[in-house]
Amino acid sequence: MTVKEINNDLLRIYEEWLHCCAEKLNNQKPASKKHKEYANAYGYSAPFITGLPPRFENYDKKRILIYGQEAHNWLKFESYTSLKELQEEAIEYYNKNMNGQIKNSSPFWHMMRGLNEAFIPCWANLDKLHRVYQASDAFSQQLEFFEEEEKILLSPLSNNKNIIQNEIEIVNPEAIVFITGPDYHKATKYALGMPNYNTKKLVPNINGEVILELTPYAHTKNKIPVFWTYHPNFMNYHNLDEHIKNLIEKITNATN
Repeated sequence: MTVKEINNDLLRIYEEWLHCCAEKLNNQKPASKKHKEYANAYGYSAPFITGLPPRFENYDKKRILIYGQEAHNWLKFESYTSLKELQEEAIEYYNKNMNGQIKNSSPFWHMMRGLNEAFIPCWANLDKLHRVYQASDAFSQQLEFFEEEEKILLSPLSNNKNIIQNEIEIVNPEAIVFITGPDYHKATKYALGMPNYNTKKLVPNINGEVILELTPYAHTKNKIPVFWTYHPNFMNYHNLDEHIKNLIEKITNATN
């Protein structure tokens, strides 16, 4: 399939997800008092829509799918015009970071550029929505989703697969890497269909494993190699460049 065909397939599944999951979350009555306070105060962003860059059609390097946590300051839920527009914005931002037109200095994009030396990475996010907040509101920037919200966003679609499983099947990468912090470990479990996985392993512990292979537990088509690693914001204090090298080695070994 061409990149254009894959992106169109992604848009079709996002359209179903939008009506099945995202709009349900945006319109739902929060189950807890605390959740209601947060939802009323901050609301939700527009959805983050993954799209493949043109270079994903090249086969000179292995193609990998990278899941970050969420996009920050990504429009308001009611403000976007189309999913295609959002997909094009994500592709444009990715391209500019990879070709040097802009250089996001965050540890996440440092890692993306490091992985780009060895692979062709596609950018996705585990949480397709995030809470809208004011730049000056440091407290709201720490508001992760409640478990009830994650379950709605990761509800099965008409083919009995959630949005992450559908993304993986459509993109069909040679490896998948979740780069997420401890607030996202339950979402990772739901996303990969691992209800019995001990998510305590997915929390920062620099004395333990910082790269875990989840392939034996993850429900993905064709058992594509799946890795989880600490978010670069954490690894930035523990030799991030060495960590990137180790991650490249593990992905390479698993895909040879």
